[in-house]
Amino acid sequence: MNIKELRRLLEPYNPWWKDRHWYKYDLLLRNFYNSMLKSEPRLYYHLRRIATPSAYGVITIRGPRRVGKTTLIKLLIRYLIEEKNVDPRAIFYISLDYGSPLE
Repeated sequence: MNIKELRRLLEPYNPWWKDRHWYKYDLLLRNFYNSMLKSEPRLYYHLRRIATPSAYGVITIRGPRRVGKTTLIKLLIRYLIEEKNVDPRAIFYISLDYGSPLE
């Protein structure tokens, strides 16, 4: 498999590669912004300090199902693209769950 084929397979997990306004259509983020709380978790602010464009490495977030891990990651991705001007194609996300990439 070449890099072009791999990118094609991963595009559903990384909609920001093609659409700068991907967050408007993301179901998890829409639910977050429409929720009564509308407050980012404390972990979001801690991760913002280490998830900088000059940082190198891999950040993993683990925990029980349905606690907001994916929503947290997508909030960070939006922050990096919108506020830190990170090239969207430099952000790679893949779910290790068997669910749909559009969840």
